[in-house]
Amino acid sequence: MRRSLALITIALFLTGCATQLSQTRQQSPMMQAPDGTSVALISVTTAPESTAEAPEGATATETVKSALQRAFERSPYSVVDRTSTAFEMSFNRVSDASEEPAPWETDGPTNLPPSIDAPLVMSAHVVEWTQTTEGDKTMVKTDVVYTLWTRDGREVDTRRVPMTVRPGDTFAEAPTMVPPRGAWMTDGWKSATKGSRLMKAPKDSAQLFEAAATVSAQAFAFPYGRHEMTYKVELATGDSSLKDGVDMMKAGDWKKAYASFEKALEANPKLAGAHYNMGVIREIQGRTEDAVSHFEKAAELGDEEMYDKRLKAAQMRLDAQQTLELPDEDASEFIPRPGDE
Repeated sequence: MRRSLALITIALFLTGCATQLSQTRQQSPMMQAPDGTSVALISVTTAPESTAEAPEGATATETVKSALQRAFERSPYSVVDRTSTAFEMSFNRVSDASEEPAPWETDGPTNLPPSIDAPLVMSAHVVEWTQTTEGDKTMVKTDVVYTLWTRDGREVDTRRVPMTVRPGDTFAEAPTMVPPRGAWMTDGWKSATKGSRLMKAPKDSAQLFEAAATVSAQAFAFPYGRHEMTYKVELATGDSSLKDGVDMMKAGDWKKAYASFEKALEANPKLAGAHYNMGVIREIQGRTEDAVSHFEKAAELGDEEMYDKRLKAAQMRLDAQQTLELPDEDASEFIPRPGDE
C-alpha cells in the first residue's frame, strides 16, 4: 500500500456523480507463461553491409543480445544465452510484400542441438545499424527483426522494429512494428514508456545505439512483460454510501475501500456504483478478470456511460491476454542451469 501511495496522483473534478482518479495501474503480461519459463536466445545475426556506417565500437550483435536479456527481466520468461552453439535461424524479407518497411519471415528452428533444450527459442537479425551526422545533428537508425518460436516448431511472434532516433527524441513514438500490433498494444506501450527512464533518447550521441537497442527490444518484448500503466478513470460518487470507499481509494487503501463497497452492497444489492468502483480497484491491482465481472454487474444495474466504457476497455485487455502454449514437457525442467549464463 505504501508503494501505491507514492504512485498516486489525484485530480479531482467535482461533478454531480463522479470523481476523476489518475492512477498507475498494474498490467500482467499479454502472453502468459509459468514464472521461470526459459527462452533460449540462439542467434543474433547481422550482414556486414548493415553496419558499415556504424561508428567503431558500436557492436550490433552484443548490444542487441544484452538489450533482449534486459527486456525480458520484468516477465515470467528467463532469457538464456545459447548463441555459443553457432546455430542460426535464416531470415528473409517477405518476397511479395509491397509495403515499406516490409515484413520479414523465418522458417523457424529445425534440428536444434540437444544443448538448446528450452521450451522457447528466440533469434534476432540486424537489418540496419547506422549513424549519420549532418553538421551538429546526429541520427541513428536501428532495424532489427525478432522472432520467437516454441522448440517444437510453432511460431509465437515475428516482428521487425525499425527506428530512427536523434538525441532528445521521445522514445514512446519511436518504434514501428512490422507487421503492426493492435491499437491497444500500441497505446499500452506508449503509456508504459511515458514517464519511465526510456522516455527520452540521450543527448550524448555516443549512447544512442545502446539506448535505441534497449527500446527496440523492449518494444518487441512488451506483450511478455509486467508493466505499470498510467490512466485516468472516473469514480462513482452518486450515492452517499459510496463516500467512505471513495475517500479510501483516494488515499490508496484498496483493501479497506473494497470492503467498504461490499458493505454498501449488503445494504443495497442494486448499487451499481459500488460494483463499478470495485471493478476499478481490481483493475488497478491487475486483476482484470475480476474487474470485468464487476463492470458487467455495474452496467446491468445502471446506465452510466462510464460503466460501459470501462467494461469495454477491461474486456479488450482480457481478450488480448492468452496463455502461451508450451511444448508438452514440464516448463520447470527448463529453468536455467548453473553455468548457463
